[in-house]
Amino acid sequence: MRATARSVSQIALASMLCLGSFAGTGSLCIPACADEGSKPLEITTETEDINITYDSALAREQVKKYPDNPEAHFVLAVALTRSSLLEDAFKEIRIARRLAQKQGGPEYFNGMIEEYEKILLSYPEDNRIRYHLAWGYYMKAYLLAEYSRRVMAPPAPVSTAKKQPKKEKGLKVPVRADHADNGATRDWHGQWVASAMEGDKEPEQATEPEPTKKASSSPLNQLTAMEQVMKKAAPSAIKKKKK
Repeated sequence: MRATARSVSQIALASMLCLGSFAGTGSLCIPACADEGSKPLEITTETEDINITYDSALAREQVKKYPDNPEAHFVLAVALTRSSLLEDAFKEIRIARRLAQKQGGPEYFNGMIEEYEKILLSYPEDNRIRYHLAWGYYMKAYLLAEYSRRVMAPPAPVSTAKKQPKKEKGLKVPVRADHADNGATRDWHGQWVASAMEGDKEPEQATEPEPTKKASSSPLNQLTAMEQVMKKAAPSAIKKKKK
């Protein structure tokens, strides 16, 4: 009986070795005998049963099962980039970015990158892991650049056009609140309108100062301004008409 049990155990162990043994790292499940020519590499993620694979059919099934999972769309996009369906690949990339924005944006892909880097330590020669890792770096960098553009973008220009104030007497020049009482330049719009309004008024005729009582007896005060100049001028400066 002992010999029979030992034989059964040896046969079972040999069968497992022929089918392929599996090595687990944490919650990641990786086929230990996977190579470039064998079936697609399948890596189970920590949160859900998402396998990293080059098989686009398997990747599509994962998207159907987990339509709101960014990594499912990411894996499908990477698989499609190795085919001629590049338009579909970029469509899945955009979907993955949009879903990742709801789960941390760049931080979501940062966690995924860390997971891939751990796998790469165990399989440093596996180019398939490197390929997915490279796309993970791209997705993270894209979201960081997009965020930087939104934060660093200059504010939209504000229209400076203002309604012209009504023409009223005694119009006051408006002063901005942040420039009041600090000697800063006043708002030139109101000042310009006020000066234009003053120019529309008819200029008042300049009147000569009323003569004082002391000078009222002088005959010069009864003459016009030009006649006064002529009276005060030297005789040689005034041309006399020939008779």
